[in-house]
Amino acid sequence: MYAKCGILDYAYRAFESIDKPDSVAWTALIAGCAYHGNASKALSLFKRMLASGARPNAITFVAVFNACSHSGLISEAKQFLETMSSKYGVDPTIDHYDCMIDIYSRAGQLDEAFVLMKTKPFEPDVMSWKSLLGGCSIHRNFELGKVAAEKLLELDPQDTAAYILLFNLHASSGNWQEAANVRKLMAERDLRKEDVNWLLEIPIDFITSDQGNALVDEDFRVLASFALFQTLLWPAGDIFGVKDAALVSSQCKGEWKGAEIGAKCKWRPDFPR
Repeated sequence: MYAKCGILDYAYRAFESIDKPDSVAWTALIAGCAYHGNASKALSLFKRMLASGARPNAITFVAVFNACSHSGLISEAKQFLETMSSKYGVDPTIDHYDCMIDIYSRAGQLDEAFVLMKTKPFEPDVMSWKSLLGGCSIHRNFELGKVAAEKLLELDPQDTAAYILLFNLHASSGNWQEAANVRKLMAERDLRKEDVNWLLEIPIDFITSDQGNALVDEDFRVLASFALFQTLLWPAGDIFGVKDAALVSSQCKGEWKGAEIGAKCKWRPDFPR
């Protein structure tokens, strides 16, 4: 429970209180570290697990691959995949191959990811194509990304993440009309991105002096920038006077400039700059 919640200090204390941790206890702690950003600790714990004589299971290796992905340890992950059956007695499943595809894709080795998808002993599933599409979006491989998007939408035409990744791919390539078409297709199919709630706390000391007012203005500017960042990810409504339009902005000489898709976008005049 502590590990899942990211309270790793308490999870580690609970773990250390066990006389002889079994594979379940080791896996829980390794997974907690891997999923909450402490990849080096997760891999260190995996080495300790092996030294203790505990046997890793399929879930353990999913956590290990996740740690390798966040650390960019491509060769180590490949070695684990190749030896997990012969050395550890765990047959790799499609989940493990999908993890390896994700590792390649995040690192920009998209051709290697695509080759693995074609040669692995399982048919690529939704996660396989989604991982590849995500990598193509990050590293701007438009041609391979189109293939991944088509395959992904064939398998699951209701997957909103696929549309968002495809939108980002078109946007990063400057294909604004295609990006607008993706949004239009989502609207026609009545698909919506799942809402994400953000909480941002900024301490502000309200002082009446000119210097204090300048600080308050700066804090408003931070809040405005954060709200604009949200619209960059995926505009969800009438923010800054923009309705159902993707706003792409850059700050140049202290002024915001926007590029529009399907609607006229302006900074709302009554919003603090």
